[in-house]
Amino acid sequence: MASEMTQGASENAILRKRIAGLEARQATLRAILDAAPEPVFLLNTDEIILDTNAALAERVNLPIESIVGKNPYWFLPPDLAESRRRYVRQAFT
Repeated sequence: MASEMTQGASENAILRKRIAGLEARQATLRAILDAAPEPVFLLNTDEIILDTNAALAERVNLPIESIVGKNPYWFLPPDLAESRRRYVRQAFT
């Protein structure tokens, strides 16, 4: 029983360290995004916005929370959106 409690405490300590590391990475990423004066966003390979900066939020007049989870083409004119889509897909291949 005591060894199980010790193991549980060790696992909790490991999890706390991992969480702290992830929080530090998130803070660094937020600082990089916020330092950019131009609109910047991060995409996953499904072409969904994972995060963005205030410059994009201001440009499309939406809060960041409303932009995250969308594809990045909805706010562009159709011809420009298709051009950007090709570049993004090429970058992911």
